[in-house]
Amino acid sequence: MKKFLIPIFLGVFAFSYSALSAAPCVKWDQVKSDIQKYFAENKNLKMISLEKTGDAEFNTFTTRTGRYTTDKNGNTVEIETQDERCVQKAKVVFTDDANNKKTQTWSVIYLPKNGKLVYTGFTTREEEIEVSKDLDLPADDELKKLIITEWNKNISGDDIELVDIKVINIKLKYFSHAKNTSRWIVTVDMVVVRKGGVFSGNKECNVSGANLVLVKKQKSDPWELSFSSMSFRCDR
Repeated sequence: MKKFLIPIFLGVFAFSYSALSAAPCVKWDQVKSDIQKYFAENKNLKMISLEKTGDAEFNTFTTRTGRYTTDKNGNTVEIETQDERCVQKAKVVFTDDANNKKTQTWSVIYLPKNGKLVYTGFTTREEEIEVSKDLDLPADDELKKLIITEWNKNISGDDIELVDIKVINIKLKYFSHAKNTSRWIVTVDMVVVRKGGVFSGNKECNVSGANLVLVKKQKSDPWELSFSSMSFRCDR
């Protein structure tokens, strides 16, 4: 009789462990249905593929209330609330209304309400954007011309007029599209050539962290460039 006690016990233990293991807080079929419904309601977006990333689990969310109180040290602090929400992550590949292909990670959120989990929306993290050719960032030579024109129009005095950009290094770029308007936000480091006086000649210097914004209101429009900051340090 004793020979059967151990395997029976182990079988009961394995069953108990399986029963106690945390199940996903929302089923993937439900998440998939809610994402498909989102794309059905947004006709300008077309889903290409959808992939589950991990299992749904509860996360603690902190919400600021806009109300304040005084703590035990006499400091004024904002009152915050915390609640548990079920989150399922998914990798979503789709095209936007400008036919740009995007790959994003979505955190699809469900809030407990009346004993049920209710879909409340999602947050996104951009992973990759494949921009259509006519909306791609201008090539370096064209970008240099746009920068020089805007600099000399709205930034330069006579002593810092740009005559050339020898080197341009794009440090950061981000593309967005809303309705018909496309926008690039770009950070660049540059080696620029400034116009000098009659006797001093031109001056070369480094400009670090210049922030640019390029906008197209229609695909056929030329890019309009502006500086989001009008103050630069030019290290000779």
